[in-house]
Amino acid sequence: MKQRQPAGPYNLGGFCWGARLAWEMAQQLHAAGDEVALLALLDPPILDPAGAEWAFRNGVRYRLRQIPSQPFREAAATFYGVFRDIERSVRARFGLIHHPPDLLTEAERVALHGTPESQAFQTEIARKYKPVPYPGALTIFFAEHNKLFANEARRRDWQSLAQGEYREVTVEGGHLTWLEPPAV
Repeated sequence: MKQRQPAGPYNLGGFCWGARLAWEMAQQLHAAGDEVALLALLDPPILDPAGAEWAFRNGVRYRLRQIPSQPFREAAATFYGVFRDIERSVRARFGLIHHPPDLLTEAERVALHGTPESQAFQTEIARKYKPVPYPGALTIFFAEHNKLFANEARRRDWQSLAQGEYREVTVEGGHLTWLEPPAV
């Protein structure tokens, strides 16, 4: 990046896992005395595994509390959804998740998820990387239709690391859909 633009101010952004990269780039630029005019994290990941568990549990509790006031069909669908999410969570912990045949071409799958090698690399980095507080301004964009309490867990993680001005923008759509029409 410094080869293309040797001096700031820099505008940095990262979506999902790439938010970590943008965060670290901003840290290094700031430490080198460069100006970061914008650090924008687009639907960044939940950093703390305990935060992800908190979001999951609160989402389950919230949905279960809704059942008594719902019509029968809606209550049945809610109960089934909660049961399905709990089952997937347990199966994932034991490595028992088997994905259905991919409906994407190989090129589409790699473009969306990366290669198995890059996925393993990202998982290892995410496990080891511990972001430190950032002194500059931070703008976070959250997808409005993320799972219940997931944005609150993200907010807790990232806002606690922001030492400068903190701004939040909620965008219509879900994590994988909000960057597609008609959300954009």
